[in-house]
Amino acid sequence: MIDLIKEVFNKIYFQIYGMEYLFKNKRVEKLLNDFLDKVNTNIGEEWLLEFVVFQFSYYDGMKTRFDRIYLNWIFGDKAIDRWNNRTEQQVYFADEYKKKLGIRREFDKINIREYIESEKLRFEDIYQRLIHCDELSLFIDGSDICKCCLFYQKCKIHEQELC
Repeated sequence: MIDLIKEVFNKIYFQIYGMEYLFKNKRVEKLLNDFLDKVNTNIGEEWLLEFVVFQFSYYDGMKTRFDRIYLNWIFGDKAIDRWNNRTEQQVYFADEYKKKLGIRREFDKINIREYIESEKLRFEDIYQRLIHCDELSLFIDGSDICKCCLFYQKCKIHEQELC
């Protein structure tokens, strides 16, 4: 279930910010497990999509410290309270926000992994490709394209240093 939460969140996050969210520490796992305990472990993808879009719509247009929305803002206690006490007007604005982003119930046309893999091959010159991948943080350890790249080890070390 945590993988589904990450996938849905990441698809919306990517739609908004143009980059994938990196779930890298144990606090994230604890936050998501606590979220599941509080809402219900049997939630489905459709409910989760509505919940996450609703939370993002709440922060739409707000200025934040790094112009990003934090994960605990979406899955924390206040987010659950906001969802449980939502008004018809808030639901309407969340639906409008979903339309604005072009988000449908299913993500049939949105495949983040395919997009990232195609971005890695955007440049033929290996050095331009390295700069592009580094600039957009496109490195994925399990990617066949990354594994075949001359700079695989450098990227892997670089990613580990960032954590």
